[in-house]
Amino acid sequence: MNKKKKQSFEELLFQTMKDSGLLFPESDEEIEKFEARFTKHQLPEQLQNPDEILNRNKEKITNDHSLIYNAAALISNDDESESAKKKSKRKTSGPSKKG
Repeated sequence: MNKKKKQSFEELLFQTMKDSGLLFPESDEEIEKFEARFTKHQLPEQLQNPDEILNRNKEKITNDHSLIYNAAALISNDDESESAKKKSKRKTSGPSKKG
């Protein structure tokens, strides 16, 4: 009798774990039950195509890199302009005279 209770408890536990989604469904019938229970919401249309999501992020990353590259180029050009201005000021003012 004890063995029968233990076996029924194990079967009940196993079935409960399957029904709650803790174990993967194996048969077609279990898959249908699983989907009926856990597929309640439809994804928004913009999230249904994973390739589109990845391509969108790829474009964003490319655009971000372009922005960073352009910003770095602008900063570099500004630094070069400042250096050139300082050099031209030194040349035009001549050597300083100390007395």
